[in-house]
Amino acid sequence: MQVRLVRSADQSQDDVITIRPRANAGYLVRYTEGTRPDHVWVDSKTKTEVLDYIENILVFFKADRDPFHSIQVTLPGWPIIYIGHAQFDDEIMVRIVDSIEMCLDSIPAFFTQ
Repeated sequence: MQVRLVRSADQSQDDVITIRPRANAGYLVRYTEGTRPDHVWVDSKTKTEVLDYIENILVFFKADRDPFHSIQVTLPGWPIIYIGHAQFDDEIMVRIVDSIEMCLDSIPAFFTQ
């Protein structure tokens, strides 16, 4: 799973949050700051902590005075979701968190033909 906070057309400037299941339990959350790519934060979280973290990120995205241009959410087995800051609202925020929770509960398997 990935949440990309888009600053501009230059993808190297995006902040990127990657969420992966850990082998034993929980999830690994990796945050890379686009303006400082040498700064990477990694943390292990429970499902509840991941959802709280993502919800806070989305609230900050919505309320930011100097906002990111848009947000892109990539979930396995789902179409990529790309929403501009001006179109982002509470309903979309709830839908994103719900969709991430569904994937955390049951991450789709990857297969090829």
